[in-house]
Amino acid sequence: MVIAIREAVAADAPQVQALYEVLTQKPCSVLPSRIAEIGANDANFLFVAERDGQVVGTVFVTLCLDVM
Repeated sequence: MVIAIREAVAADAPQVQALYEVLTQKPCSVLPSRIAEIGANDANFLFVAERDGQVVGTVFVTLCLDVM
């Protein structure tokens, strides 16, 4: 089993939404424009894990300013 990790793109919205609905057991809305907005921000990143072309996981990272 090979899992690829890459930055999410707007076209991933339907698969991310389906995954989140399974995980939360609730309907939700993942907007392609919101994924694009996250991708355009230098401090935020949404990564997807793919197996056989299907999104099977996500990670959201926010880089925060720190004094150290």
